[in-house]
Amino acid sequence: MTIETATKYYIAKKPVRHKVLGEMFIVDLYPSRVGSVRVKLPNGVEMDCQLEFLDPT
Repeated sequence: MTIETATKYYIAKKPVRHKVLGEMFIVDLYPSRVGSVRVKLPNGVEMDCQLEFLDPT
């Protein structure tokens, strides 16, 4: 996934799919690391995730 695609999903509040962990929502586009976004898992846990592991739903 590119940052442009991630931005569209973030603005639309649409879920994205992680290759292993399943569906999640992007909650922050600019965490501390370049090439990653902050995501929220279905159980409420937030973590940084590299864009290469995310796919559009």
